[in-house]
Amino acid sequence: MVEADIRQNHLNAEPEIVKETAYGISYEISAEILTPSGKLLNLKTVWQIDKGKEIPRLITAYPN
Repeated sequence: MVEADIRQNHLNAEPEIVKETAYGISYEISAEILTPSGKLLNLKTVWQIDKGKEIPRLITAYPN
């Protein structure tokens, strides 16, 4: 459930910070997700599209 919320809300949001690293393109997104208790939580996620790949992968997530 949390994974689905992150993918739905974060991958459709506009990235805040985008930078190119030696490993690929990294970006940060802040968006709300619905917690299992029914509360909204502002969550920041960091994603990376590795060089030679097309699909972003989640690096980390934390409350914002």
